Amino acid sequence: MKYTPRNDFHLAINDFPHIVLEVNSQSNEADKFRMLLQAACLSRIGNWLRNPDCDDKDRPIAIMAIYIDEGFRAHQYILCQPDVGMVNAILFKVEFVTRVFDLTVPRTAFEFIFQLYNFFSDAEADNDRLLDPKSRLRNAEGSVARKGYPTLTSARTKRRREEKKKKKAVKKSKPNPPQEEEASFDNLSVQREVTRAGYTCTEPISEELTLLAPVSCNSRR
Repeated sequence: MKYTPRNDFHLAINDFPHIVLEVNSQSNEADKFRMLLQAACLSRIGNWLRNPDCDDKDRPIAIMAIYIDEGFRAHQYILCQPDVGMVNAILFKVEFVTRVFDLTVPRTAFEFIFQLYNFFSDAEADNDRLLDPKSRLRNAEGSVARKGYPTLTSARTKRRREEKKKKKAVKKSKPNPPQEEEASFDNLSVQREVTRAGYTCTEPISEELTLLAPVSCNSRR
């Protein structure tokens, strides 16, 4: 099983994502941390794709990650690797700055949209500094696939499957809860209560015919 992350939204130019977005779907916000890991990887890959002969070759590629929480607040993260002009800079850590926008407030919602609009211009400029990103990304994908690295989610998926099997086994081993007896006239306790109320239970006319109303008040035979 391969790990194929799919964000709730992303903006890509020439097959390279510059903006990724996740909407809260897990109580522990695991999707937010997964998104930040993806954005950090994109920052490193973007710096690897930079054209060494372009202008501003020492300026890092910036990635925007956005997380919408359950309170409809947008957590904006701008990630980059500083000092990308140094040797082996792609191995350096990724840093980020963050800001929170309350989207229920018109003023801050407008500021958030304005930030997105401005960042799109920067993303286009960053993408122009990449060297043939489409073909290089395809080649990198094929190279990684041939190496046969262990997947990130195989162990977790296997553990979840085992937990589900254990839960099913425990559920099957538990006895079914006692069901309440149906309040029918065949029940002896129901017959006693009916008799105590002044009614008389009549016997069926025959084996083939049964009275539609087997109980009558002050019935006479």
